[in-house]
Amino acid sequence: MRRTTLLAGIVLASFLAITFASGQQGKQPQGPQEQPGPFGFPGAKHLSETLKLTPEQAAALHRIFNDYQKKEHQAQQEAAKEAAKDKNAGSKPPRADTKSLRDDMVNEIKTILTEEQRKKLDEMVADMGKKKKKAA
Repeated sequence: MRRTTLLAGIVLASFLAITFASGQQGKQPQGPQEQPGPFGFPGAKHLSETLKLTPEQAAALHRIFNDYQKKEHQAQQEAAKEAAKDKNAGSKPPRADTKSLRDDMVNEIKTILTEEQRKKLDEMVADMGKKKKKAA
């Protein structure tokens, strides 16, 4: 009886040690994920760090992102309403044409940036366009 209890204790302790050790390996810190920006842009935090924005610029960027997220949502809703009107069998669901809104947003962001930051943003936008074309 004593032997069985001892053996069961060893097995249980081994199991717990293995479970604990495997649960800790490769775990990333759990925290809130950054929300992406409108129109597939990186999030405001990432953009702020990459462009080295001042606190005032970062606040303005958040405002711009909020405004354009609302506009993007409205455009998607309007496209969905159009699709509901024109129910064609087998047709693709419509996508909102947001290119002009995206361009407007980029131009508005540029108004809060320095010349050096504008150049960096232009490079980022160009890289995003290249990645999008590769994926298509």
